[in-house]
Amino acid sequence: MSLYLHTDNDEQLPLASNAGWGLVGDWIEGLKGQSLLKRLWRDGWAEPVGELRSQLANAIREDIPVGDAAHTVKELYTVLMSLPTDSAVVVSDGMSE
Repeated sequence: MSLYLHTDNDEQLPLASNAGWGLVGDWIEGLKGQSLLKRLWRDGWAEPVGELRSQLANAIREDIPVGDAAHTVKELYTVLMSLPTDSAVVVSDGMSE
């Protein structure tokens, strides 16, 4: 199953497979701090995107992800870069309205 980032303007942007997102979650859990990243992983939402992007960039510098997690983190960063800094994102399976 695929997961998506659902945005404030009702866009659904591809994020990862369940397995890929799980690998990213393992990586996020190993980080110090990074509260918005942990909220995105644990609760499935985060805002503002500008701060989330900043935390993701800091996390990558702190602990470079490897393997499939690295690919998914790169995709997450790319998606976040395309969004306004004051927006919110929700992780979705694409089925909810």
